[in-house]
Amino acid sequence: MDPPVSAVSALTTLYKTALDSIASPGGDEDIRGDLRLLLGFVKFTLYHNCYGDWKIFLQSLLESYTGANWSSKLPVLCDKLSSLLVYDESQCFQLIHKSLDDFLMDHNRCGDDWFLDHKIYKSLTSACSKLLMSYLGNACMSNSVSSEKTATQYALQYCSIYYSNVWKTGPRDNNFDIEAEVSHLLQWYLLRWVFYAVTKSSDFDRWQTVGFLSEGLLNLSENLDKTRNDPFAQLIHEAHRLSSALYANCCRARKVNTILYFFHFLCAAYRKDMKILHQWYMPAFVQMAGCSQNYGDIIEAIKALNDYPPLLSKEDTTAENIEIIGIFEVIEDEMLADVDWDLKKSWLDY
Repeated sequence: MDPPVSAVSALTTLYKTALDSIASPGGDEDIRGDLRLLLGFVKFTLYHNCYGDWKIFLQSLLESYTGANWSSKLPVLCDKLSSLLVYDESQCFQLIHKSLDDFLMDHNRCGDDWFLDHKIYKSLTSACSKLLMSYLGNACMSNSVSSEKTATQYALQYCSIYYSNVWKTGPRDNNFDIEAEVSHLLQWYLLRWVFYAVTKSSDFDRWQTVGFLSEGLLNLSENLDKTRNDPFAQLIHEAHRLSSALYANCCRARKVNTILYFFHFLCAAYRKDMKILHQWYMPAFVQMAGCSQNYGDIIEAIKALNDYPPLLSKEDTTAENIEIIGIFEVIEDEMLADVDWDLKKSWLDY
């Protein structure tokens, strides 16, 4: 075999030999797949040390995405990759050098076995949305602060960022899988997501969390193809409208006024023939009021709410034509005045 004729070809040989050796003996495809996934998450995951121990946090993301337990697997794989990883000042491990990044991102150099592309953003979006759904599906006010809750806070902040990167870095006609997952998150868990945000214990945490939630949903809408009018696009745009007033009022968002606003938004949107969020979440408000469709009963139920709103079964939801009785012609809610009904504002305009 001829010796390498350039620094690039020398590095290609070095990295390919190292990775193939790590994955041997036996060439186990599961090990190769796990190593490639781990390298991709290490390279592309956005992280700040406020989210706690990096390995525990990374384990949460990998377990959320794969549905498998990584508590034993992750230390073994990290040990195998130790010659290719380096710890930074915040005790996060990163790829050892930009030349390794370049190698892994060049299909001609690394081949199918080790190639990483921006599709990893789909995996990270999926990991974050699954983390959110898992936590919010079981959340109650008695839950203690835990690593799961810390990971949920991360997922809330970064889910929409990763999804936006999916749109920016890849073809837009092959995102049906991740669109279905994001749709499920917004159709079933958005009300609980908002409740989680506005029940943070400190003013700063509440302001920050409401800001992350609303800014993220605004970004989802802004990165969507403006010519689309399919159900997914309509859902994202309604989430934009809901979020616009949340973002404008994140400093004064509290549990009662924000959940009242959510209900009033559904009522006002229904009058404007925008019924997607209405059909998914009005049944929850009706259930909160003991199955009453009376406006006054629902208002009292919201004021008395002391735990997460109900998460309904499929049989209880998608009721398109729930009519709320006794609602005023003019809905008195200060936050409604800040709704961007015409989708004219960017989050930078607030």
